[in-house]
Amino acid sequence: MKSTGSIVNKIVAQEKYKKFYRKMTLEETHTVNQELLKALHIFDRICRENGLDYMLVAGALIGAVRDQSCIPWDDDIDVIMPRPDYYKFREALADSEYAKEYKIVYPEDNHVITMAAHFYREEGKLTKLVDSSIGESKIYEPYAYIDILPLDSCKDSSFSDKIRGTMVNMVQLGYVSRRCYKKNDPFLAYLAKDSKELRRNLRIRKCFAFFFLPFSQKRIFKWLDRLLKYDEKSKNMTVSFGALRYFGEKLPREIWLPVSEVTIDGLVVLAPKDAAGYLTNRYGDYMTVPSKEEQEERMIRLKDNWEDLV
Repeated sequence: MKSTGSIVNKIVAQEKYKKFYRKMTLEETHTVNQELLKALHIFDRICRENGLDYMLVAGALIGAVRDQSCIPWDDDIDVIMPRPDYYKFREALADSEYAKEYKIVYPEDNHVITMAAHFYREEGKLTKLVDSSIGESKIYEPYAYIDILPLDSCKDSSFSDKIRGTMVNMVQLGYVSRRCYKKNDPFLAYLAKDSKELRRNLRIRKCFAFFFLPFSQKRIFKWLDRLLKYDEKSKNMTVSFGALRYFGEKLPREIWLPVSEVTIDGLVVLAPKDAAGYLTNRYGDYMTVPSKEEQEERMIRLKDNWEDLV
């Protein structure tokens, strides 16, 4: 089955849907990135002061490795933390001098359907940083935030790990598929009116979501925490909630730990021990700069007032 995202991307490429989107300027992405770098600096300081490990990953790590700076056409920063440190960060922030200025919201407490924790400055609203038409979404948080995901240990038994990974992926799919209901993403429901393929995709995903609707977010994430009990001696580790799910980023522990350091826009931050090994697994050829068209696609944002344009 095709991913919902790939189907949506094909639909919105049509001329009739272009009015619902606007392209961020390089100046706007730069402004957002500066806010994110400030948050990353504070995040790094709190982690180092409390002995917590974290790693810069995804596009931000590509920028650090390839250019030693944020990618100009990108506007997000992702980090991962060993699961125990991921939850210890809440207390570390609460006890820090930054507790009044910065906030962390874990997915089990978020009104947004997400698998990541969000770390941001209370005053870092997108409405204050860029054009307000993309600042107050109904389905995304209106802040320039750092995405934080837990890094999990895998079971050394191949059979046991396949069972665990499959269960984690199924629970995760059931939870995030709640987005497929109209009340959670009205634009997705609007697009489905013109696409049999998308309607079929959403029906299937709603079936997965249906079994998890009776359970609260907190209950679902408690299940996941139990499934993903951390083992400091495991041979392999993975970003269970990452873009490639449980099995896609399952790599030897020595790829991840102990952490190394990279520089991004003059800020020295932590990264996977073998950053090249991680990036090659995730992206393949990560050193080649994307085409102009691909860069521009990363800067497209849905307008908040799209319903007024229907």
